Amino acid sequence: MNSEKSKRIITKNFMDVKRCDGILALLPKEINERRPSYGTTFEIAWGYVLQKPVWIITDDDFVRNHPLMKYSSMMFKEMDDAIDHINVIFGEYL
Repeated sequence: MNSEKSKRIITKNFMDVKRCDGILALLPKEINERRPSYGTTFEIAWGYVLQKPVWIITDDDFVRNHPLMKYSSMMFKEMDDAIDHINVIFGEYL
């Protein structure tokens, strides 16, 4: 990939994180074992720095226990649990 295209991708991804209300990242072990998710890791870090809520869904114990992931986010093993949590965070006060 040429450097100009790479710069456009990283700039676009950063702009997306700046505009969003939170980051929902899916990091399944099956995919993590094939190749690291560098772009997702950047987005998680940017979300943390920009004080956005970060939710990670993973069945990968390495990700779950990695200090940078563990302390920058809320961890879930199941998508439904993460969605329920997000709905509470963004829902109305009762």
